[in-house]
Amino acid sequence: MRLLGVDTSSSHASVAIVENGRIISEKIHGREASFSADRTHWKNSHAETLLPLIESTLGAAALSLGDISGFAVAIGPGSFTGLRIGLSTVKGLAYGCNVAAVGISTLHASAARECNFNGVICALLDARKNEMYAALFRRRGGSLERLTEDGVMSFGTLIDILHKFGSAQRILLTGAGVTEYGNLVTECLGSHVRVRPQGNLPSVASAVALLGEVRCASGEAGPLASLVPHYLHSSEPQSGALKLG
Repeated sequence: MRLLGVDTSSSHASVAIVENGRIISEKIHGREASFSADRTHWKNSHAETLLPLIESTLGAAALSLGDISGFAVAIGPGSFTGLRIGLSTVKGLAYGCNVAAVGISTLHASAARECNFNGVICALLDARKNEMYAALFRRRGGSLERLTEDGVMSFGTLIDILHKFGSAQRILLTGAGVTEYGNLVTECLGSHVRVRPQGNLPSVASAVALLGEVRCASGEAGPLASLVPHYLHSSEPQSGALKLG
């Protein structure tokens, strides 16, 4: 199976192609730009550059859309406008190619990139207004276990949740939100918390594609109409309750 994955949930849009569990091509747009760059600019940039980015990723692998078996797309949380751009593009391509498409949590994909860390992984995205999107996972070898659902929360709430794990467990912070919040978390929780520089990791789209490949192979792809953004708002119930393994 050959899957194309797309992520437009944050400032660095990315596209990747995977085949049988292996990344064969990936492109990241705007990695040279600051995460704090004007959001209107990079949202508009996603609309203008996503299709060329897909074409470039296909070209680097000497493939065409006709060679793609299915699509996967980050459905959030993240930038509302960015998510809509990614979803509408993927749904249009999947419909035109008559292949399946699946949606993947942005936070799940961010955590799934951390293959060389055993312990608790906290995936973060900036939600603005002094809030963040976050979800916790635990990596044990080749297994990634979800500990919390995706949630939007204050910095204080995140610290309270991480405190429940105590100082005995290693915690890794990852995702686009570490730029805004990584140092603050380590100041509060101490040296057992590590922050992963994002430039050292594969693209989020590559993890989206790899997770999507597993779901498509398991027959979990539903109708395209069911593929919708996973928006989170402050008014929604918080998902901080931990399901500890």
